Amino acid sequence: MERRESAVHRAFHRLCKNRYMPRLTSTEYLTRRSTLIADQLADASALKTLTSAQRQALRDFYLLNHTLDQEAVLTRQKAASQERPGLVRQAGFAYRAFARQQQAISARQPISDKQPIPSRPSERRIVIHAVERNLPDTRHLAEAIVEVILKREAVARQQTEGDDQS
Repeated sequence: MERRESAVHRAFHRLCKNRYMPRLTSTEYLTRRSTLIADQLADASALKTLTSAQRQALRDFYLLNHTLDQEAVLTRQKAASQERPGLVRQAGFAYRAFARQQQAISARQPISDKQPIPSRPSERRIVIHAVERNLPDTRHLAEAIVEVILKREAVARQQTEGDDQS
């Protein structure tokens, strides 16, 4: 009897699979978007653990790189959903993975300052995550360019002063 119920249950879900899908309301979309942006601006610890395809799906669907008002975001999201219908599904799976990672991070016990560092390198655990930045940080880039120019000017000044003294 149990086996028959599970077969009926599976058949029912197969039948309803394509007909019923929970819809993402505008309010929930905006809430998720603000959560993702906050994580991205903070330390992006939950986003770091996702694959690059998942991060890209979240960026494209939730428009994480755009600073728009709510109406414009919702309009662009609807247009993107119509252009790329698979994006909604990909972003849904990616957001679920993000939410799981966020829960796992919040459930971890805080590391106390008194924990000793293992003396043997083989006992130490190092975790490295790639940081993917889709747009360059223009402020840091400008600072680096100014620093290079100042160093070149200082070197040129030293060379001309050295030539003058000789």
